[in-house]
This record gives sequence, C-alpha cells and structure tokens, in this order.
Amino acid sequence: MYAYEIARNYHNKTKIRVVSLGTGEKTFKEIDPESANVATFVSKSGEFMMNMDSYAAHNYLKTFMPDAKNTYVRLQTTSDIGMDKIDKASINGLQADGARLWTENEASITKILRDMLDERYGSTASATA
Repeated sequence: MYAYEIARNYHNKTKIRVVSLGTGEKTFKEIDPESANVATFVSKSGEFMMNMDSYAAHNYLKTFMPDAKNTYVRLQTTSDIGMDKIDKASINGLQADGARLWTENEASITKILRDMLDERYGSTASATA
C-alpha cells in the first residue's frame, strides 16, 4: 500500500501494478468468548495488529486501485510453519506453498507482467522477454 501511494503521490504515476508477496500468517484460532480474559486478548494483540495492517492494505488496494482486477494481486499463505524453521519438512512445506500460490495466481501475475512489457516495449515484445 505504501509503495502504491508513493508511486501515485510522490512520483505522479498513474499506471501502477502491484504484486504483493506476503510472508505468511498463522492459522486463525478462534477464541472462546466464555473463557477469554484480559491475558487472552493481550497474548493475541500482536498477531491482531500485524494481521490488521495486512488486511487493511489489501482491502484498500482492491478497492481504490484503478482496475485492481488487472493491476493488483496478493499472494499470502496461511500456515503453522514458522518463518524461522529451517528443517527439511518446513522448507519443503514453504516451497509447496509457493508453488501452490504460483499455480493459483499465474494468470493474474502473467497478465500484469505482459501489460508491463507491452507498455515498455510494445505489444510485439517476445512472450519470453
């Protein structure tokens, strides 16, 4: 969101495209309101604040970017694998998440890249450029 606003407001760009790469988020675990207390909410406050920033930025860009369907894509995975885990199973899990995100979003990412290449080099630019 900040990069979008800097490009738009400080560099007067109008044709902006964003591919947003998330760093992953933990699986949401519901809180039982009957057993919740102040300690429960304090323990979740950091996670809540980090997630709210991501969700707010995502929704802002989806709502306010011109033609967001063709100019914005967000890649985010939900996993209980910590980003500091370096064992083989965790690395394989992260690679599988990356492959899945690519497969799910390949068309959107390709369209954004194709539009950028066409804009810069003309529509005759090689598909492999």
